[in-house]
Amino acid sequence: MSLKQSVKKEIKSKFPKVYNHKNNTILDILSWIFSRGFWAVFLIYLALISLIVLYTIFIDWDFLKFFTINFDDTIKTFTTGIITLVSMNLFVTNLLLTHLKDERDEIQSIIDKKVNFKFITYLGFTLIICVLSLYFVSPSIRNQSVKSNILIFIFTSFATYILLLVYLYNTVFKFIHKTKRTKIVKLELHLEFYKSFYNHYFKKRFKEEYKHLMENELKFISYPVWQEIEGVKHYVKKNKKNVYLSDINISAIKNLSEKMGDTKKYYHELQLGKLYEKTNDIKLFALQPNPNISYKNIYSFSSKNNLQSDYSQEYLQKLLKKVNDNTLSNKFNELDDNLQNLDDIYTEFIELENEL
Repeated sequence: MSLKQSVKKEIKSKFPKVYNHKNNTILDILSWIFSRGFWAVFLIYLALISLIVLYTIFIDWDFLKFFTINFDDTIKTFTTGIITLVSMNLFVTNLLLTHLKDERDEIQSIIDKKVNFKFITYLGFTLIICVLSLYFVSPSIRNQSVKSNILIFIFTSFATYILLLVYLYNTVFKFIHKTKRTKIVKLELHLEFYKSFYNHYFKKRFKEEYKHLMENELKFISYPVWQEIEGVKHYVKKNKKNVYLSDINISAIKNLSEKMGDTKKYYHELQLGKLYEKTNDIKLFALQPNPNISYKNIYSFSSKNNLQSDYSQEYLQKLLKKVNDNTLSNKFNELDDNLQNLDDIYTEFIELENEL
């Protein structure tokens, strides 16, 4: 097991609520897809159509042919329906942005994350372009199955688009309703707190567990990065680019310790999330010379920092600003809601601290 996996397991056991908020892979993937621009959505859709064409030409299983399609009538209906629904999408998006014009600066990032109107709009425009293109090029496509399968795929996408549009309307109505909008912002504030707590706690426990493993279990001696020790060989990682420590293999470093036996072993405390610049070599440890040891599979480095040391506090900062503004403006009802949110976060923090 790696040291990162060990710490993750501990957090999952002690703070399941924090772990689940930070490690929702499905939501992260969907958020990544929804944040893409038009050309990304369009090109991905074209790639899927290309796969449909290849499938039809080379495979085209008969038992999957459920529908008999009148191509010309169906594509005309699709064109009209898609254009109508895209217009409805633009209308409801405009309704949301107009209604929240006074609060958009404060919650724009939440709107982008929760509503996902950009992705839905891009998908609608993509469907229009594809169905119109198919309509104009269809006379030159002799293989009827290719046209039918592409149309079935567009129909499936169209049905999905309708469901997304229903979801969009439902989400927009929640944002328009002040009480529900307040709950959404509150949830985002809690999510921000959980992520911040997760990152700080992860970094802290990684350092403690690494120190405990090396000094208490494997009997290494810590030495400062600037110190040179006589009579031992200093093992370093040559840097060709800026890197961050991403993980440590516990089993591999235990095997290394066993090979060194009772000889004096020294190590340097590496930090998770710290930038190690390419101009400097990374000191790992100092050992008695031993030609049989291998250390390359112990430490994992990455060019990307996968664990931020200081997580964004966007919503917390905005909340504090609103507390200040509402206090100066004597808006006591809004101030009461703001203070309640702060009290909730403080209560969460106390509960987590009591579990440490």
